[in-house]
Amino acid sequence: APAKNFHTLSATKPLFCHFQVLKVDMDWASLIFLSHPAWRAPDEEAILAGAKEDKMKLPRMPETDITYSAVLDEFVGFALAAIAGKAHTITIELSLSATHESNAYAVARIKERGLDMFGEHARFFLMQGGVTGAKAFTPEALAKHSCIREANGFQG
Repeated sequence: APAKNFHTLSATKPLFCHFQVLKVDMDWASLIFLSHPAWRAPDEEAILAGAKEDKMKLPRMPETDITYSAVLDEFVGFALAAIAGKAHTITIELSLSATHESNAYAVARIKERGLDMFGEHARFFLMQGGVTGAKAFTPEALAKHSCIREANGFQG
């Protein structure tokens, strides 16, 4: 019998109760939303064409039997389970745009599966990035809004 795979979403479900914010990292998000900051037009066009044929065609990656439908079903199942108790927020580590053809295609397929990320379920989603791309805080901004707590008499 094959070994149990603990790198699946179903394996993480029992851990949901320990976290308030769940994150879809950029690698997973790129598979779902068919975009990545490093991908350019020829690759993006091939990826979208593959998704429309229900295939995962990624730049410089070997072919796989995993279907795009399976990727979406996994994400939607994860998201709906996470928001079912209204206790979780899901952060997507990717900038999404309604004008980006691949993002729009993905969001429409997700909505068909019962998850409306920008409508009914929007309050459960945060995007790490935005239409202007990811932003980082400067050290000065972080320092200005930070407080130092004393622990065991030490203040640093």
